[in-house]
Amino acid sequence: MSIVNPYCWFKHSASSRNDDTLQGLIAAYGKQVYMHYFVLVELVAEQSKVGRATNGRLSASSRRIARELSVTTRALAGHLSAVHPLITHRYSADQLSVNLHVANFSELFMFAPLEESR
Repeated sequence: MSIVNPYCWFKHSASSRNDDTLQGLIAAYGKQVYMHYFVLVELVAEQSKVGRATNGRLSASSRRIARELSVTTRALAGHLSAVHPLITHRYSADQLSVNLHVANFSELFMFAPLEESR
């Protein structure tokens, strides 16, 4: 497996699972929401350096997001709602694409070679 964007990384606290907002989401939706949150954050991060996302935003096909989360496109809306308010989403009118926004993008993401950031 190769690193798509070796110049982008995000801060991840060793105790993120204890964050009050994430704890509330986990209590309401189960631990799968924790995984979904970080998968979506990684998707935004991967695209940030190559110009397909800016300021924590990403537009992608509903099919791709569903595949990344290992859910059906039919179930996708419920799974995206589960990570709200940490990541907001809006579907296109035809439901074929979805726009994501990571609320605290500027606090999470750093752009530097991995070797320099350690």
